Amino acid sequence: MPMMYGYSQNVHSYLNIRNGASVTFIFNHLTDYQNGLSLPDYTSLGISFTDTTDLGVPAGPGWELTVRAMDAFVNGTTTAEKLDLNVVELIVGGNTYTLTNIAQTIATGPENDGTPVEVLITYDVGKTNKINVAADDEFAVNLMFTLQSQ
Repeated sequence: MPMMYGYSQNVHSYLNIRNGASVTFIFNHLTDYQNGLSLPDYTSLGISFTDTTDLGVPAGPGWELTVRAMDAFVNGTTTAEKLDLNVVELIVGGNTYTLTNIAQTIATGPENDGTPVEVLITYDVGKTNKINVAADDEFAVNLMFTLQSQ
């Protein structure tokens, strides 16, 4: 009887929101509207990713982290005001990403052996695309982060 060889992939991924799980943008001063807001390193994500064969040999190129808005707008929490998603920018590893409701890759890594990695996210709101609303408000948007194999 001939010998048959095969392998399977064993993917284990962990995404932990260490800080900044709930992000609220509070505009209550004229300068907030004129100059925008920054929340430096507001969200900290812990990533651990393993992708190996049954023999423990690395099997993939690593991981990628995507983000998308789960809402069509950034919604006011105390008024009916809405902001377009493009007023929110995420800065990760020196790269800037404009928020959309379509998943976009914001970080990648070659680590596929469970080595822990930290991803820091800064939020800029109203810096590039200015905000035009009639009332002071707090704004929030739900974000979906997805960790997957590249």
